[in-house]
Amino acid sequence: MDYDVVILGGGLAGCALAADLAQYNLNIAVIERNFDIAEDVSPFISTFVSDGSDIAEERLYTMQKEAHVRLARLSAAANFSYRREPCVSVFTQKQQFFDTLARIESRGIQGAYPLDEEQAKERSIPWRAEAPFMIYHEQTGIISPYDMATALGEIASENGVRFRLEEEVTAIERMGRDEVKVTTDKSHYTCRVVVITAYNDLYLGSKKYRRAARNIPLHTMLLEKNFETDVRTMVRKVNALGNASLVMPSFSGKTVATLMSPDPMDYKSVKKDVEALIGPFPSDRVDLLTVNNYYDDPVHIGDHLEEKGYLNLEVKNHYLPAMLPRLMDVVTHLVASNFKVRKNPDYLFKRRDSFRFRDLSDQERNELIAVDPRFGKMICTCSEVTEGEIVNAIRRPLGARTIEGVKRRTGIVFGSCQGAYCINAVLKILANELDKRPEDILNDRRDSRLLTARIKEFDMV
Repeated sequence: MDYDVVILGGGLAGCALAADLAQYNLNIAVIERNFDIAEDVSPFISTFVSDGSDIAEERLYTMQKEAHVRLARLSAAANFSYRREPCVSVFTQKQQFFDTLARIESRGIQGAYPLDEEQAKERSIPWRAEAPFMIYHEQTGIISPYDMATALGEIASENGVRFRLEEEVTAIERMGRDEVKVTTDKSHYTCRVVVITAYNDLYLGSKKYRRAARNIPLHTMLLEKNFETDVRTMVRKVNALGNASLVMPSFSGKTVATLMSPDPMDYKSVKKDVEALIGPFPSDRVDLLTVNNYYDDPVHIGDHLEEKGYLNLEVKNHYLPAMLPRLMDVVTHLVASNFKVRKNPDYLFKRRDSFRFRDLSDQERNELIAVDPRFGKMICTCSEVTEGEIVNAIRRPLGARTIEGVKRRTGIVFGSCQGAYCINAVLKILANELDKRPEDILNDRRDSRLLTARIKEFDMV
């Protein structure tokens, strides 16, 4: 048998489960169809971690209950970006305001209370007469789902989990009572248990748990607006349809605004709605505007182990990062119960040290440069990313192999120049580190080369 456990999907859920299951003496593989792990996770977005007051469904609330306590411990060990950040909820409808207060009281949520006009001004929260219903939340926060996924993926890899990238599963067959065959477009593997974290029509999961034809556009705007000085408070505004607009900090010091809407919005409409929350700003302060889907499908664990040899996780939900510690407990227990497991004595739940130059003090920067002078060479001035950080991103476990991989791990290209001044330098660093020609470096996937041919002007690259 090739493996004990095969996990399908190297996204946030797949990486988290691989890192957790690695604590046992199990032979584990993760199969991911993309060129890199966590490609389904946005690289620059901060995700809001609720205190539970905005979650109407009791089962969903139970899954993310105590999320902040669990995430604080997890992020300290795995070294990914998470922090507590208070928030004010603004309601345009009186009934929504009172419904939220009722949930706060019935669930005993601490640190959440209504604000009047004077209290809002004391907290530097802009008061608007058209939205007089406000609740202040002390127990909210933000997290970087991409940083969380890569951190847990690195930990899994360091603890012996095998990642098989660029392989797409085409079939899963029950071969016998204790054997399952997984066929990909490149090979086939046998194992005892399969855990499916990536949706695919191939799998016969509990489709009744998916919402039919549900498409909620989520507009995300990245602003060159310092959250600590220009914005100061996370603001979450709920409109009459129940769709939420949210302004929060990014982990690079900028500001992220997300807007849900029934239909896609154009740039001017998005900018106008964001300005209604934080005040006017010029267009040249906008670095990025993206439109993705907001997922709110019910989270479900389909247990088909006895019949088909697999667990099918339905996790298309925006609250997944907050629910992940609880999911890891449940799924790890279900999988481990199929084996006579022992703890892996060499298991270490710790990520290798990484450095973000922009977050260091001058003394820490000087100490780092003394060890490696490449940390003193600025490559991306917009996002303050150095050559040392890019080299580190390439050399790490499951390190970057493409321009997109470097971009996601370091934050380059998300500044105002959009990579105009740094992309050639990144290309050169990748070529040197991977021992490849510059024209062989890929942007994000196979056959996505930036340079299609070499001319003499490239001799300087």
